[in-house]
Amino acid sequence: MGVKMHGGNDSGAPAGAANGKAPLKPSKAPLCLAMIVAILRVTLLIRDAQSIKDKRSVINSLKARLHREHQVSVAEVGLQDRMDAAEIGIALASDDAAYANSVLDRIEAKINQITDAEPRHFARTIISPDQGPDVDLADDGTPIWTEAERRELP
Repeated sequence: MGVKMHGGNDSGAPAGAANGKAPLKPSKAPLCLAMIVAILRVTLLIRDAQSIKDKRSVINSLKARLHREHQVSVAEVGLQDRMDAAEIGIALASDDAAYANSVLDRIEAKINQITDAEPRHFARTIISPDQGPDVDLADDGTPIWTEAERRELP
């Protein structure tokens, strides 16, 4: 009995092989060389919250709306112990910094218009590949890839 992999089939053949389609092959392009990560941290004052349930209602509604309308990841990242305030983190990945910034601009404008909470502070960070750690090294400085595994750059 083998392990069924996502996208595979019970016969052990690659995904797509059983239905006559050619299996998908991984790209030969290097990983993450053009990926931009855009992060927005927002501190909100929630004036009318009488309970944690009230606060969660406001935050969950905002999180769902931002995710649905902008396809971003949203999480409450701070001030969880305060009933009258929240800090949310919003993140997206793109290959275009201008696009990422435009999405964050639209999100800031939307948050400035909400009536359930008052935005107090916005902090934006854009991380590009040249700002990140060396992608070929583990935390301890050892190479992640063996020479046999290393992909050649175009």
